[in-house]
Amino acid sequence: MGSTVPKNINPKHLHGLCYIHCTHEEVAAVFNVSLPTITRRRRDSKTRYEYEGEKLTFKEIMERGYAAGRATLRRKQVELAEKGNPTMLIWLGKIILGQRETVETQVTGAGGGAFKIEIVGIDPPGASTTAPRKDVSAIETVQYLPEIASPVSH
Repeated sequence: MGSTVPKNINPKHLHGLCYIHCTHEEVAAVFNVSLPTITRRRRDSKTRYEYEGEKLTFKEIMERGYAAGRATLRRKQVELAEKGNPTMLIWLGKIILGQRETVETQVTGAGGGAFKIEIVGIDPPGASTTAPRKDVSAIETVQYLPEIASPVSH
């Protein structure tokens, strides 16, 4: 059974741990309390802690720490991008601007012409293995695949 003596958790230290994105489990371990203690204090909207001249809840201190950590990380990423770091420029372009890389593949036969795809060895369920095979379209053949294995996404 846990101790009934409340643990003193330093709000500045709590903010600092959240700033570096410690998990709730890690916060509990650093303060030598149980995870349920951290959870309970996060849910407590009445108890206020003095932090930087304000009276904040435990959850508010944690959220400010996490937000400050994210903002600092973003600032550092932007600084790298501003220095011309190509990886960071691409990353931020994708994340912030929604840019995407598209790959277009075109398959052609000899000389850029058409080619033939032949699917061998796939029989529809219940088909006779001794009867002569009939030619079926690729679409018709693919319709049998879910019977054999799970569909594959393209």
